[in-house]
Amino acid sequence: MKIAIIGGGGTRTPILSKGLMELEEDIEIEEISLFDIDRERLSLISRVLEGIRPPDSRVRFSFPEDLREALKGSSFVFLTLRVGKEEMRVLDERIPLSLGIIGQETVGAGGGALAVRTVPKVLEIARLIEEECPSSWVINFTNPSGMVTEALLNFSSLERVIGICDGPSTIKAFLSRFFEVPEEDIFLDYFGLNHLGWVKGIFVRGEDFLPKLMKYLPMVPEIENVVQFPLDFLQKLKMVPSPYLRYYYFPEKALKEMLNEPKTRGEKVLEMNLALFSALREGKGNPVEIYEKYMKQRESQYGQIKEGFNLEEGEGYIKVALEVLRGLAGFRVGTPVVNLRNRSAILGMEEDDVVEVPVHLLSGFVRPVSCGRVPEECLDLMKKVKLYEKTLVRAIVEKSREGIIEALSLNPLVGSKEIAGKLYEEFSRHQAPFWP
Repeated sequence: MKIAIIGGGGTRTPILSKGLMELEEDIEIEEISLFDIDRERLSLISRVLEGIRPPDSRVRFSFPEDLREALKGSSFVFLTLRVGKEEMRVLDERIPLSLGIIGQETVGAGGGALAVRTVPKVLEIARLIEEECPSSWVINFTNPSGMVTEALLNFSSLERVIGICDGPSTIKAFLSRFFEVPEEDIFLDYFGLNHLGWVKGIFVRGEDFLPKLMKYLPMVPEIENVVQFPLDFLQKLKMVPSPYLRYYYFPEKALKEMLNEPKTRGEKVLEMNLALFSALREGKGNPVEIYEKYMKQRESQYGQIKEGFNLEEGEGYIKVALEVLRGLAGFRVGTPVVNLRNRSAILGMEEDDVVEVPVHLLSGFVRPVSCGRVPEECLDLMKKVKLYEKTLVRAIVEKSREGIIEALSLNPLVGSKEIAGKLYEEFSRHQAPFWP
């Protein structure tokens, strides 16, 4: 089996590759083909890959300069792109903040800007996938994952597409440790969109543990570091929301915190990535040790989870992706939460809407688990955000300036045509090569 990683010069590539090599015997992986337009970064990451390769591994790494060659004959294609690199991410966050609204990588105006840059590139890759490996499964890591998956499923001929996010799996990992039960024993009754979801049930061997969680919340104040909401709010909501929902529930507080920070998250990541690639370029240390030090520093800044609730290497995106891959390859797995077409999983959403829900996986087959009816206020917010997402994706595909402004105005974190117009002017000026 051949697996392609598009965006192979990314900093998550070594963890993904390590996980794939651990599945070498199970799914008979012969080749991992990595492509990136930044050949230097790919070359530097390749030094780490050689360092983590098990001595007895028969997996061959290839680094073709041609994208078609990387895709040709692949059974799985992982998309992990950062169009415009971290420099553009910094602008995604800084430009909205300069206009007095939330500046975040994947939600609000920042996520819209990232989509404008990313969707056209991903659809170009989709056309090559259609030609070179049309029966492959596409596993999308590329943010904003929901909109990118939406574009792939509704504006290309690809059907075998699954979007991956680490939000639900992080919640599940915490619950596993909180209740001291294996993750595979937990069914997360989860519904929503990418970075806009809620846990409405935590089933362990047939029993819903959510009421227990609500009862014990006051005894475990560190859970606030996981979900980033006040405990009294969680008890009133009677669900566990995605941490990203704080931008919608408490926008003024979130904005104030961002404005008080001397550096955005993107600026911190840019500094860490520059240091990583500089150290690998100098070659004064072991590449694996340099990379491990980088990952430890980067993960320590995510969420500040305390008291033994830190995520281990490989949890999050990679763990979900490998579970999906094993399930599609015919192995018995759990019910990971991923992004795919709704069909009839969430009542009230359209069948072709890309939603984030648990799924059943069989060999070459995936279906969403029905969530049934969801709280009306949640459905209302989902519909508003989905209207924004679908309007924006269509406007990007049509290269419509007015369509993009209209879409941005529909985003609940933007909220007006006037601000949307100013956003367009600023983004198109500072990110000119990427904007219509």
